[in-house]
This record gives sequence, structure tokens and C-alpha cells, in this order.
Amino acid sequence: MFTPNFSILGGTIAKKLSDNTSVGMNVNYIREGFGRVTASGTAFDLGVQYKGLLGRENLDVGFTLKNFGSPVKYDGPGLGVFAEPSDADRPSEYYKLDAAAFDLPFTFDMAVSYKVAGADVGATYTSNYYSTDELKLTVGYQFEGLGSVGVGLQSSGAAQEIDDADGDWYTNPSDGVSFGASVDMSRFVGMNMSVDYSMLPMGDFGTNSVLALRVAF
Repeated sequence: MFTPNFSILGGTIAKKLSDNTSVGMNVNYIREGFGRVTASGTAFDLGVQYKGLLGRENLDVGFTLKNFGSPVKYDGPGLGVFAEPSDADRPSEYYKLDAAAFDLPFTFDMAVSYKVAGADVGATYTSNYYSTDELKLTVGYQFEGLGSVGVGLQSSGAAQEIDDADGDWYTNPSDGVSFGASVDMSRFVGMNMSVDYSMLPMGDFGTNSVLALRVAF
């Protein structure tokens, strides 16, 4: 029996190039493992944001590249396999399997947002290198000093079809309607604290509810 683990150590740098344009980059060291094997690598997230597109104050666009990095592979003593000879010419011994390298889940996001009647309306198109592309629509509203609420809709493109198969072989479990809310607790506890709740679709598993407590210093 073993316990899988996944950890990320990252750093962020951002710079405002002008009143309208900002750029940023994340550098993440990623490590995952299970049993006695581990895989690690470095990934980069690059982004640019432009405010006031076409001269409209509340119209913003952004582009991001996520998980841009070199392939990673599993290694460790867990890849050792005990081999018994089929004859008596050689002794029993261990040999090590050479795991194949794999790419990180690279994505490219294109997003636009517009503030109208106090609500933030947004659309994001995600191009997944190893999965279906996604279109996300969101509407959010901020209550000054109280919190915020939001609702989203995600729809994925058709997956690749296997030859001589009926229909697609993959359906994105995150497709559907999601909901989220955040309550600002600072006026009650005297510190920068908020309670967040989100309800996310999970395909055959129904919905996933997430409750989080955020504290800022």
C-alpha cells in the first residue's frame, strides 16, 4: 500500500509595462510520486493582460501559456524488478525499468471580460494540448464590503474519435454549470479573512462542493 503525493513550489514576477498592459510569469517546481518512484520538473506560466481594449474602459483581454516546460519522467528504486532466469546459466537479480518521459499538460488561454451594470461578464477559450478544448462563460457580481457571487458554464469540444467507434471516447467531467460565493469576514473578526464556497460539476460523480477559509496578512 502506498500514498501518492503532489507538491508545487513556485515564484511569481509581474510588471506593468504601461497604464493598459501588464505581463507576468510563474516559475513552478513540480514534484509528484507514489510508492518508491518520483517525477519532478520545472514549468513556466506566461501571461499578458491588456485593459481598455478598443478604447472601452471596462473591456479587458488576457492571454496565458500554462505548464510550458520540458518533459519529465519517473525514476526511483520502485522501478526495480526481480527477475528469475529461465535456466541455470545466470543468477536471479534485479533490473531497472526505464520509464518513458511525458509532457506536462500544456494549455493556452484566451480571455475577455466586460463590466456592465455592475456585473463582470467573461468568456475564456482554453486550448488543451492533450485534452479537449474548453469554452467557459462566467458572470460575477461584487457586493462592496460584503463579498461576491458568481456562476459559470463550461462546454468542451468533441474529443478525438476512435476508428470504427460510435461517438467520442472522452467526456470532460467539468462540463456544466458551476457556482461560487465569497463572504468577507473582515468586519466581524477584525482581520482580512473570507469564507469561500464553490459547487463544481464532476461528471459521473455528481457535484463537488468546496469550502475554503482564506486569511491574508
